[in-house]
Amino acid sequence: MEAVYLPTDASWLNAIESEFTALHAATLKNSDDSSHLLRRRRIYRYLHWRNKEHASAKCYIARFMR
Repeated sequence: MEAVYLPTDASWLNAIESEFTALHAATLKNSDDSSHLLRRRRIYRYLHWRNKEHASAKCYIARFMR
């Protein structure tokens, strides 16, 4: 196994890190879920809301993706 240097802007993960940060801030930060089921439901509700918001015409990113 050999470590290979990659600049931070070359990582394919950088594009998705902001999505996980928003997911963490909206669902997991300061939460005290009593079960995994409640946590899964909270994450599902966030993802459902986010996908609905990004599919709407008011989202500038959606206009480029159509």
